[in-house]
Amino acid sequence: MYENIDNPDFRRKLLQLAWDEKNHDEVLRLAKGGVSNDSKFLGLVNEWRKWELKTYQHKNDKTNTLKLAQYFFFESKSYTKDDHSTKEMYDLMKSITPNDEWLYFVESLIKKASKNRDEFKILFLYAQEKMWDRYIKYLQTNSSIYNLDNAPLEVWSLYKDELILLYATCVKQFLEQASNRKAYCEGVKLLRKLIKHGGKIEANKIIEEQKARIPRRPALLDELSKL
Repeated sequence: MYENIDNPDFRRKLLQLAWDEKNHDEVLRLAKGGVSNDSKFLGLVNEWRKWELKTYQHKNDKTNTLKLAQYFFFESKSYTKDDHSTKEMYDLMKSITPNDEWLYFVESLIKKASKNRDEFKILFLYAQEKMWDRYIKYLQTNSSIYNLDNAPLEVWSLYKDELILLYATCVKQFLEQASNRKAYCEGVKLLRKLIKHGGKIEANKIIEEQKARIPRRPALLDELSKL
């Protein structure tokens, strides 16, 4: 099999064999070789790096475990779907970072996420670290229906009035750009959400503004009548 090690299936078998034989140095050699050989294929690179991470964890090599956990933290597109999800990697990094270094490390993660414009990771870190003041500041300049709908309950509890105004602005902008019945229907759904969040006054104002639009939009008026 070593003669055909560039074949991923053979590399997988050799990795498993080395692991079963507790030959962890060989596991690392095979995994690192795979990363180098298959550098153009992200799926394979991640597969080999998972073997690296597994081995470093087994060897209690915290330095390399932390490096790979950070790699998968940013690489992951999953929140809880697998063992290498954003949440799993966050928990792993926190478990092996000294308490007095953790906040500094978190700031480095936030900085990298900001540089990558990785909104999900930024908000995830703010939520995990209960940085509610920074969470609301982010929403103030990056508000969207999705971000507002998914803001933690703590943020809604602390900044409800401000979030309602942000939500109303997003709904208003959506309806102003809507131009067909499907979009109008979606706009009405957003108005219902706004009301559910506690923004009935804001929703009524938007409704009156939309009814007064010129030229009149019969399909929009029809959808608004369903509220």
